Amino acid sequence: MKIAFFLVEEVDGQSPILVPAGTVVDTNFGQLHRDKDIWGEDADEFRPERWENIKPMWDYVPFLGGPRMCPAQQQALTQMGYILVRLAREFEIMENRDEVFEFVEEHVASVRSRNGVKVAFS
Repeated sequence: MKIAFFLVEEVDGQSPILVPAGTVVDTNFGQLHRDKDIWGEDADEFRPERWENIKPMWDYVPFLGGPRMCPAQQQALTQMGYILVRLAREFEIMENRDEVFEFVEEHVASVRSRNGVKVAFS
């Protein structure tokens, strides 16, 4: 038996919403981090200074927060830091080799470019 229902956003934003048992609820954190209501009209632009005064636990949540925080957060950050340092120490030049140079967003377990990353190190 299928049950149809509508989730209606209440005017005050505080009222409870019925979510029947078995309903899949998903959160798109990539979209949350591009929300113009939170980050302003330039939310899609690369502006590293926007992260200068954030609260690491709740303003930017790629690993979630609180009791359901990703247990591998520190491992992932440590590995990425190590890789970046090794690349910076090993190579003097990194150049783009992508003739099209178009980032086509693709959502898998995380966000990546459908075109891959074509670079050369020397």
